[in-house]
Amino acid sequence: MEDYEHADTGIRYNGYIIFKDVFSPSLIFFVVIDDVIHVLRVLREERDWRRLLERKQRYDYL
Repeated sequence: MEDYEHADTGIRYNGYIIFKDVFSPSLIFFVVIDDVIHVLRVLREERDWRRLLERKQRYDYL
């Protein structure tokens, strides 16, 4: 993970920083827990991703 660059969204989920990576036309949002990547959402670039991520949601596997 040290060599992999990804953007910090500034949004937290259960205390973990949500990161964003771009694979046009999709945006992938994930958290890293104990060097394991957990994908939270995959959204189209044109979606209002900040509003969607800031909603209080629960991801059952965490």
